[in-house]
Amino acid sequence: MAWTAPRTWVTGEIVTAAQLNEQIRDNLNMVIQKDGSVAFTADQPMGSFSLTGLAAGAAAGESVRFEQLAEISIELAPTRVLATNYQNSTKLRIVSCYCTCTCSAAHGELQLTAYTKVSSPADQDIQQDRQENSANGGTLQARVLFFVPPNYYYRITEVHSNTGAVSIGRWLEWDIH
Repeated sequence: MAWTAPRTWVTGEIVTAAQLNEQIRDNLNMVIQKDGSVAFTADQPMGSFSLTGLAAGAAAGESVRFEQLAEISIELAPTRVLATNYQNSTKLRIVSCYCTCTCSAAHGELQLTAYTKVSSPADQDIQQDRQENSANGGTLQARVLFFVPPNYYYRITEVHSNTGAVSIGRWLEWDIH
C-alpha cells in the first residue's frame, strides 16, 4: 500500500466508500502503521510533509512510541513567570500550564489566559480557562494548552478574586524540530 496524495473534494461531489478508504484509512495506516502491513521507515512520506527521525515499533501493529520521537524536545521545568513575555525560537512550540489557588471565601475565581503575537507584547488572546467555586474554601485549578508559531511571542496571565496567591502547578514546553 502506498501513500496517495490528498484529494481536493468538490462541493456536491458524491464520495464513495472506496475513495474514503483510500484517502483516510489507507493513508493513516501508511503513516501510523496500526495494521502492521506497512514497514515504517525513517522518513515517512506524507505528501509535501514528512516525519523524520522516527524508528520502527518493536512489533507489528505497534504505533511509534513517545521516546522514539527524536525530533521533539521537552522542557519539563522551565523557569517561567506568569504575565511575562517570552519569545519562541525557530521551532513550533506547544505550551501547557496549569495554576492553582486556594479560595479564601465563597465565589472564588481563577482565570488563565494565553496570548501569542508575532511582535511583543503578546496580546492576541488565544485561549482562556476560568474556574470558580461557589462554596467557602477549596482549591481552584485552571489550565491552558496552546501552540506558539516560530519566532512568536507568548505569555500567560492570571486573574483571581477571593483567593490566595496563584502558583504555577506545572509549566511544560515541547519544541517540534
